Amino acid sequence: MIHFSNMNSTIASLVSKVLEYWTIATEFMIDMSWILDGLASGFVMYVVANLVLYGYREHRYLYQFDDKKKAIATWIKFLRPLAMTVQFPRYHQWIKLKKSQAAFMPEWDIYDFIAYQFLIAGGVTILIFIMFVTLLGAPISFSMAGGAAAFVYPLMSISDAGAKRQRSCFKDLPFFIDYLCLAMGAGLDFTQALGVVLEDAPKTPLSREFAFAMKNMRLGMTRADALRLMDDRMQNPSLKLFLQTVIQAMELGTDINQTLQALSDTFRSKRFVFAEEAAGKISVKMMLPMMLFILPAVMIMLIGPMVLNSPLGGM
Repeated sequence: MIHFSNMNSTIASLVSKVLEYWTIATEFMIDMSWILDGLASGFVMYVVANLVLYGYREHRYLYQFDDKKKAIATWIKFLRPLAMTVQFPRYHQWIKLKKSQAAFMPEWDIYDFIAYQFLIAGGVTILIFIMFVTLLGAPISFSMAGGAAAFVYPLMSISDAGAKRQRSCFKDLPFFIDYLCLAMGAGLDFTQALGVVLEDAPKTPLSREFAFAMKNMRLGMTRADALRLMDDRMQNPSLKLFLQTVIQAMELGTDINQTLQALSDTFRSKRFVFAEEAAGKISVKMMLPMMLFILPAVMIMLIGPMVLNSPLGGM
């Protein structure tokens, strides 16, 4: 009898412990419900992404570049009336400048580019709304913020591309002038020397712009007008000085070989000065990361042993 009573008490204690552990596990699972929700949402997004990729792989022939370009042109034509409601002269001038510097879609005008911004912003807003607001329960302001960022992205993209082209032009201009002076020193005029240089020059933004100017000359445009048009597209101070010197020499009929050599030396000196200034700014830019990351680690290595060996550290 005593044996059965001990067994019953053991079973009861075991059941109580199992219930206690089950209660703890349930509370833990409730506390970790946000992790489970995140895993479930991530799984749904993974399945949707795989379905989209599968459809793209199986029907890639439907997404040829010409078709996409035609589709984009159709959407831009559809959104152009909406873009024409954006009437900010300074904004239009800024877009025109950056678009010409970046050589982005020369066939587009300002309103086509603004329509392209609306197209990108609308597509990203719808995508974020489906994937995050509908599936993950994020607030709708999240999709609105994503659409605003997507609207700004084309501006930042062409601005960055234009800055890269400007830096490339500033870097390549002295050497381009040297080659041009060598060709002109061999007895060629400016147009012939430019054609010889462009045949051997690497494909850089500067050589492409000169090639476009050369094409305009062959189509009947005067050399001065073609170079002025190139100046309007690039808006580069060094290139502007070079082109103005060439145009003035053409109009006055003077020899520009020595002038171009002097300009080449000046631009090369400017490039070295610019490199020295950039190197001098590195120490200033590194000061904040060193104060935030390197200095605390060094202080811990120096002061840490002293604190541990002190009476306070021993306690």
